[in-house]
Amino acid sequence: MIFLFQRFLTHYQLPIFRKLNDILRDSLILIHGQPRNESYFFNVSEETLSFKTLQVKNTWFKGETAVWQNFWEPFKGCEQPDAVIMEQSPRILSLFPLYFYCKVRRIPFILWGHGGSRKRSVSKSLNMKDIIHRWMIRKADAYICYTDGIKGELSKITKPEKLFVARNTLDTETLFLIRSDLEREGKEAIKKRLGLDRQHYICFIGRLLADKKVDFLIDVYGLVKQRFPDTGLLMIGDGPARVALVDYASGQGLEDVHFLGGIADWEQSGPYLFASNVMVMPGCVGLSVNHAFCFGLAVLTQKSGKNGPFHGPEVEYIEDGKTGFFCKNEDQNEMADKIIEVFENQSYFKEKTLNYCKRNLSIETMVAGMKEAIDFVLKPKR
Repeated sequence: MIFLFQRFLTHYQLPIFRKLNDILRDSLILIHGQPRNESYFFNVSEETLSFKTLQVKNTWFKGETAVWQNFWEPFKGCEQPDAVIMEQSPRILSLFPLYFYCKVRRIPFILWGHGGSRKRSVSKSLNMKDIIHRWMIRKADAYICYTDGIKGELSKITKPEKLFVARNTLDTETLFLIRSDLEREGKEAIKKRLGLDRQHYICFIGRLLADKKVDFLIDVYGLVKQRFPDTGLLMIGDGPARVALVDYASGQGLEDVHFLGGIADWEQSGPYLFASNVMVMPGCVGLSVNHAFCFGLAVLTQKSGKNGPFHGPEVEYIEDGKTGFFCKNEDQNEMADKIIEVFENQSYFKEKTLNYCKRNLSIETMVAGMKEAIDFVLKPKR
């Protein structure tokens, strides 16, 4: 039996956990709390889940800055697990007590995550948070890294043999099937069905938060419209900045900016991505990269600077000039130029993104990395 602790369940992770549970022969128990109210994450109904879950209480502090999870409750109601996997985040206050609890009871302890802050190098930083997390990474029996780059960073501070890569991804197989169905219908027919009549569309997908820099994208869109007037902008997502962004686009006199709201169902969001020509994420990048690649869309973002954007590890999947572009920080003109470059070389970027996704971002690859870490910590018991 394997305990896997998460702050809360997200809809896009469910296929990964289903696959992991299958490989573990139905021995996974996923322990989770609930997201903070008004977090703009989609609710997940446990009634549809094929793996075992246990819900514990989350106590949130200062919005989403930190969370305490009542981690000990599952141990009272179940037999002792063979191993524990814990999401690693500086925001989880219960991470260290859980580690010590497992240490005392001699339960193998696996960390899974980014390896540290997005803003600092965990192997070099003298920030007290990073010093503490370096200690934790060294003490863990194994570490599941989101990307190869994270493994390289953590290899500087701990034994490489206990580091395993499970490239963070979505259920790409399902997304590929959706795209295949849409290809049979044809792009022009889909655009007509959606009421989209522009030649080119720029797409954004994610929560509408300040660090996503969506206002910057609206300004870039205005520049693209000057040279390619037959262009529209599709915004998939919701968040606290939505009202202000709608007003901002209107105030700029920009037409064809479609705020579509949050769309959890890939069958519903897929047609909008398929109708698009490029995805632009000017702020912090995460799994939106994987989503875009499944539909043959290059991803454009900004290079990180001292003030951000502070990207998630999935930014490693963007190969500059092949699967997308890294534009100069705060350079709206360069980003507009690169969008137009993608418009003019659509087939090239479609081939590069789809091939990269098929080779590197399958759900099987991710789950295999997780299973290797579990086998590694259980080996001494056998």
